Amino acid sequence: MVHGVPEGTRIGVRCDVGPRRGIGHVMRCLALAEELRERDADVVFVCDSHTVPWANDQIVARGIPVEPAVHTPDEHVELVARLGLAALVIDTYDLDPAVNAAVRRAGVPVLALVDGDLRGAEADLYLDQNLGSELDNPELPAGAIRLAGLDYVLLRDEILDLRPSVPPAESEPAGVPRVFAFFGGTDAYGAGPHVVAALAATGVPFDAGDRPDLEAGRDRSRLGPGDQRVRLLDLGAALSGRDRRAGVRGRQPGDGL
Repeated sequence: MVHGVPEGTRIGVRCDVGPRRGIGHVMRCLALAEELRERDADVVFVCDSHTVPWANDQIVARGIPVEPAVHTPDEHVELVARLGLAALVIDTYDLDPAVNAAVRRAGVPVLALVDGDLRGAEADLYLDQNLGSELDNPELPAGAIRLAGLDYVLLRDEILDLRPSVPPAESEPAGVPRVFAFFGGTDAYGAGPHVVAALAATGVPFDAGDRPDLEAGRDRSRLGPGDQRVRLLDLGAALSGRDRRAGVRGRQPGDGL
C-alpha cells in the first residue's frame, strides 16, 4: 500500500548540479521527487540547474519549480521558512555540514542522500543507495535512521518502465560484445572521446552511444568507414542492452537513471 502525505505538504530538494559536478544528484533526486508527488506532496528543487540545460529540462518537464541555490546556513533557514517546507532533502558534496544542523534546529527534518562518508552532516534520515553500503556502520546522530544498499536505489519512472516482466536469461554475447562505458551525466573529465578513440583504434566494428547534449564537438574523424559509429542514446535503454558495463568511482550508471 502506498501511503500519502497531507495534501499540500511541500518538500524541498537541495542538490548539486553543474558542468563539473555532473547531474547524478539531480537525477536520483528526480526519482525521489516522482515518488513524493505520487504520494501527494509538492516538491520544489533548489539548485543551479540552468547550468546544465538537459538536467534543467528534466525538472521543468515534470512541472517542478526550481529556486536558485543558496549556500549558507542562514540562507537555508530563510529559504525553508519562505517556502513553507515541511522537510528538506539535501544531496550535495559542496555544502557546509552546518547547513544541515541549522535547518534541523529550525524544526525542519532533513533527509541526506550520501555516498558512504556522511561528511559530518546531521540528518534525521540518511539514504545511501550504493552497492555494499548496507555493510557499513557509520555513527549516526541520536534517533537518526539510515537506509542503505540496492534495496533503496532511486530510479526514475521512465527507467522503471523499461524493466522486463521476467529477468533476462544469462547468455554469452554473440558476435562483437556491446560495451556500456559511463562517465557521469556531463562527462566532467572528458573521458568519452578517449574511449571512442581507443575503440576506433582496434579496427573492429562497434556501435557506441553518446548523450544528445554532449554530442556537439565530439570528434568523429577517427572512426573507420561504415562499420564504426557513434550514435545518440537513451541512457536507460542503452544500459538494458549491453553485455558489459564500465564506469568510474563516483560516476555510477544508477546516478544517471
